[in-house]
Amino acid sequence: MSAAIPVVGPQPAPPTTADQPARRIPAGISRNRAIRLVLNRAPDLVCTNARLVHHPYAGYVYAVQQRAFGRSIYGVAHILVDRCSGGTSTSDPWPDPVLIEPCETLDAAPATISKEHAENDARQCAVRTALHRRRAVIPIEVTSVSRDPLLYKPNWLLDLQLPADGGTVKVLVDALTGAYHLVPGGVVQIEPTAAG
Repeated sequence: MSAAIPVVGPQPAPPTTADQPARRIPAGISRNRAIRLVLNRAPDLVCTNARLVHHPYAGYVYAVQQRAFGRSIYGVAHILVDRCSGGTSTSDPWPDPVLIEPCETLDAAPATISKEHAENDARQCAVRTALHRRRAVIPIEVTSVSRDPLLYKPNWLLDLQLPADGGTVKVLVDALTGAYHLVPGGVVQIEPTAAG
């Protein structure tokens, strides 16, 4: 999963409907571990703030069946669609998401890509990936196994103070994998919005 654009301030949990509940993936990496991962590489920095932020995705799992040379080939494709940019990618399976409670707040960017657009793009990504892996145009059946049209992925946003000049940098740590990168230009202010 790609890293999120960090946001400022708690946002109300998005509304849910009976058929399309919003879910979040639980963080697999604690706040302290995220800080240690970065400070192990840059021990002179000081972490002045760490908070959990979320990025909206749509997550789809497809069963893929291809027929070639008289036999069937089966596979499973995990596809994520960034609900802010529309970008698609294949993914390792993600941990089981949990429903977002009505009283829960998230530091999150709003989802601007429609769920219909996300689902169409996910299906196309599954087909392209299957064709690419087999390096041939052969009949493909893609069947939806599960879908999470609004799936919030966790990241840790760290504010780090530089020792020499007292300036600060922001680092985003993936709360599932521990991968991290500098946030260019600081934090982007996002207004609260209802989920789509």
